[in-house]
Amino acid sequence: MAQHGSGTGPGAAPTASAGAARVTAAPRSRRRRTAVIVAAAVLVVAAAAVLVTKVGGGRRGAASTIPLPAGSGAAAVAITPDGATAYVADEGIDTVTPIRVATGRPGPAIPVGSSPDAIAVTPGGTMAYVVNYGSGTVTPIRVATGKPGAPIRAGHQPGAIAISPDGATAYVADASYGHPDVTPIDLATGQPGRPIRVGGLPLAIAITADGRTAYVVSGPASGAGWVTPIDLATGRPGHRIGGDFTRPESIAITPDGKTAYVVDQDGQAVVPVDLARRVPGQPIPVPGLPADIAIAPDGATAYVPDGVRHVIPVDLATRTAGRPIAAGQAPVAIAVTPDGAAAYVADQVRDTVTVLRLKRR
Repeated sequence: MAQHGSGTGPGAAPTASAGAARVTAAPRSRRRRTAVIVAAAVLVVAAAAVLVTKVGGGRRGAASTIPLPAGSGAAAVAITPDGATAYVADEGIDTVTPIRVATGRPGPAIPVGSSPDAIAVTPGGTMAYVVNYGSGTVTPIRVATGKPGAPIRAGHQPGAIAISPDGATAYVADASYGHPDVTPIDLATGQPGRPIRVGGLPLAIAITADGRTAYVVSGPASGAGWVTPIDLATGRPGHRIGGDFTRPESIAITPDGKTAYVVDQDGQAVVPVDLARRVPGQPIPVPGLPADIAIAPDGATAYVPDGVRHVIPVDLATRTAGRPIAAGQAPVAIAVTPDGAAAYVADQVRDTVTVLRLKRR
């Protein structure tokens, strides 16, 4: 997952400008929201000028819009493995909205903790886990009933989550300079384990399909960010993977486990990282304020919300950005359905989800 004027402490307001922004301490979606709102106001004319994908018909990018509760401030999206339900973290109103994919209808909002900032679903599709930045907790939700369980303590300001492929453990990144850790949670017992120190401001996390390694993106207090690999068998962090990550926001790993792609918002780029050699490659330029990334199940294309009205498709074979796809006003988070047919894109300003068709039918 991804996720908002100047400051240096938790909750301080970051400054943002078109194409450049710096944040020193805040949760991912809060930083996104301020940056996106400012950018949307400044770049609205430019965004309209580069709108090149038609809405409607059978082409990739044909869209529909699903309303969310007023004030949702949608921060994250996750879809169940069977493709039946999409869950949206409503950061602004402390709920999660389930959406039935077959009908496009939202269900009753599910109460969670304060400022839900990220969400993940277990591989078996029975449980969703919601990260509450404001509460320092994770709320479990039973998918079959939509009922939330008792919150689980997970650090101080958690902002991202990933679940191991065997469904046994959730790993929660604590977006706090004072406690720059990843906390493992035993999902059978709901008990948190010993935090794993990664440093900086941990903002995003992804796990390889074989379940051996987690990769954590950290933003710096100053200078460049980095990616920390964690051996999940031992819980030990490895050597940092450096790169020109001026403001890393999100990370996704290809299905074959060979490459990670890191979204660098300030750099207006997606940076590939060779996971065998653990070295970054040439950044792929993308416009706007890129905020999140999702890779299609076939591993051919990555989709990047640009924060200002579009999703940018990136061809991973050629490592080039394609034509922008219209996606609301302030798209900040994205999830692709398991069949690769559609993407669900959260709009933090309009309080909507835009559903994009990703292939012909």
